Amino acid sequence: MPTKWPPRIIYNDDTCTLRTAPQPHTVDSINVALDYLKGTQVDCLCWCVGEQIAYAWPSKVIENIFDLKERGVKMFSIWQNDRDIMYSLWKHGIDYLPLLVERAHKQGLTFVASFRMNDTHIKSYPDSALTPDYWRTHQHFRIWDAADGKSYYNAALDYSFPEVRERYRDEILEVANWYDVDGIELDFTRSPYFFPPSEAWEKRDILTAFVRDLGKELEKVGKQRGRPLTLILRIACLPRALKMAGVDAEEWISQKLAPILVVSELVNDFNTDVSSWKSMCEKAGVLLYPAVEAGPAFNVTDFTTPDVRNPLAPRHDGSGGVKFPLEEDLGMQRAAAQNLLAQEPDGIYMFNFPCRLAEGLNIMHEDHSTFEETVSVLSEMGSLRTLSRRDKHYVFYRELPIYVESSRPRQYHQTIPFAIRGKDIRRGAATLRYRQIAEKNPHADGVYEQNPIVKLGWMKVYLNDEEIAEEALTRTREAGGRLQSGFKIKRHEVVEFQVPGRELRDGVNTLAFETPRFPGPRDPYIYIYDFTVDVTFTE
Repeated sequence: MPTKWPPRIIYNDDTCTLRTAPQPHTVDSINVALDYLKGTQVDCLCWCVGEQIAYAWPSKVIENIFDLKERGVKMFSIWQNDRDIMYSLWKHGIDYLPLLVERAHKQGLTFVASFRMNDTHIKSYPDSALTPDYWRTHQHFRIWDAADGKSYYNAALDYSFPEVRERYRDEILEVANWYDVDGIELDFTRSPYFFPPSEAWEKRDILTAFVRDLGKELEKVGKQRGRPLTLILRIACLPRALKMAGVDAEEWISQKLAPILVVSELVNDFNTDVSSWKSMCEKAGVLLYPAVEAGPAFNVTDFTTPDVRNPLAPRHDGSGGVKFPLEEDLGMQRAAAQNLLAQEPDGIYMFNFPCRLAEGLNIMHEDHSTFEETVSVLSEMGSLRTLSRRDKHYVFYRELPIYVESSRPRQYHQTIPFAIRGKDIRRGAATLRYRQIAEKNPHADGVYEQNPIVKLGWMKVYLNDEEIAEEALTRTREAGGRLQSGFKIKRHEVVEFQVPGRELRDGVNTLAFETPRFPGPRDPYIYIYDFTVDVTFTE
């Protein structure tokens, strides 16, 4: 039985903590995936075991990654075979998974086997070990209608075909029957395509029936072993994403197809409002867990002008691929968790956090001090009490850029809404920071060079409808280049100002801009980029 229920933090590990460990590998090596969670607020471990292949167990019903590796199929560069503990043990005839489950239970963790229900991960490398023969020989099952991310997602398989649904059903039931797991997670966010997008909503009942029938099968497994299996459903929460996926979320909740629902935007949008989800879940008796993701939301619109451009294709996880300094990175994790917990869900879900530990710089195995500092937030993020008076970094890139033109009132597209939630705000200090650049008026006549630096006093700034005095603004000139948000701009200014935390609202705030003058023929448009808020506390 789980030590703590409902869990404070449901924590998803895609097994990278066991894929990047140096030799020698022994049975005790698997403890690296669990030891750092001791004493934290993580109560439930979702261990990603499968997708279109058996990702982390020696399956007999679908292709498994161990056999593929043994055949010499190429692997993603950061997952070298000689550093994969699971593979090393498999080669010696040892299935690590029952050992990991047993040790998680002794540590008081609820252990859930997680399945990505249509992952296109690294299918853009068709020779990788995440690309099974079944996928290669069933190209007619692909969702060719999906064009997002420069067609990255059209590697997903179409659930219209019974064979696809049965393949997932078989692998899930195999794990449920073989291993002493406490539950099963069906992850419908990685990647959120299950039918051709143009047909998905019309076919939503197919997916609903699949989840309902699979849930009944799992109930039978639980009865046979005398202990129920908890089902977790993880879905993308934006209306457009649900429609294009064929996920009838309201129906899933009203029918209570699972006792736990995880909702995610796939990135951290600090303006996320989960109130409607909370209302639906409370009515149905479903526990709600909004997700804290790896990185912030970016504006992925393509701008056609040469000076304002953002890449068309997002990364496979929806983030911008930007590496933030550790202090900012951890501050963003705290900020995302606090903004969600302040809305009183049943807890939070954390996705892809282990990747920052064991991929790339691999601080888990090679930089102990940075690793300890990074995982310290796992003892804070499950509660408003432990997050209180901890420094936080809020990033509002999805809302930007906006542009400010002469005479236009600030309420007409010159206002940035930004949410800062939590009662501790009033005891902190806030630093608000953004980038500004004067661009040539697109309607101006004649040929001239626009000075990118905004004239002093040209534009007014308002925080929650209160004007910020010009002398309170600190301006720092910056060279041109690629910004953290992904945009490329010329020489510009970083503007910042500080206010006591009590001047921020517990909830949605506004930062607004106006140029209060009748427009001249060559008045510039002032573009605003990369707005962030730091809330800091003194001891």
